[in-house]
Amino acid sequence: MNIHRKSPVDKPPGACSARTILIRPSRIAFLRFTLEAYEGVAVVTTIDPVRGLVRLLIAPGCEDIVDRVLEDEWEHLRWHSFDDNPSSDPALNRDIQ
Repeated sequence: MNIHRKSPVDKPPGACSARTILIRPSRIAFLRFTLEAYEGVAVVTTIDPVRGLVRLLIAPGCEDIVDRVLEDEWEHLRWHSFDDNPSSDPALNRDIQ
């Protein structure tokens, strides 16, 4: 009799969700370090450091955590959300103060 139970490791992981946001360029490191403090929640990739355009890759099930961090840090980050094609957004043509 072959008894094989599937462990959580045997289960394929869910896909990460991606979010593109525009923040104050001087706050990119702050966002990165803040999200890294929540180990395994999200990865921050800088797309355009001059404009402050970053991509967040969010682990499955961690979207609420990232939403809370972004909401709690609004005053520091002044972020603006974009769809998957941020270059089409006119807000990229202005600076975030």
